[in-house]
Amino acid sequence: LLDGHRFRVIDYKLGRADSATRSIQLPAYVVAAAAQLAARHGGRWEVAEALYLAFGRRDAVRTVMPRAGATDPLRDGQARMLDAVGGIDRGEFPPRPSSLAICRHCGYARLCRKEYVGDIDADAAV
Repeated sequence: LLDGHRFRVIDYKLGRADSATRSIQLPAYVVAAAAQLAARHGGRWEVAEALYLAFGRRDAVRTVMPRAGATDPLRDGQARMLDAVGGIDRGEFPPRPSSLAICRHCGYARLCRKEYVGDIDADAAV
């Protein structure tokens, strides 16, 4: 907790952190933390800093905060999360890997509905 009803969220990662444009987990933590702080301490709470801290990486710290003149990655991530939840509620949950190349090494290739992510050689994906 910081002064002035502000808080910091740090998501520790063993691997690499998501980019600000793909991040959903950290924006979800921000919403949850603000709600919990308001319920526990009252008032409106604002995030002062949200970041990933990835152990063992050269680019260990990745901040996910709005920048002047740019879109708000926290708000965008929250919208992506709500869209995903709405899709799950409608029975729509297609896999959306960040890169189709990762499907070639996935241990779940035989179970995946990969027809939703594009044409991937089934033999290469296994």
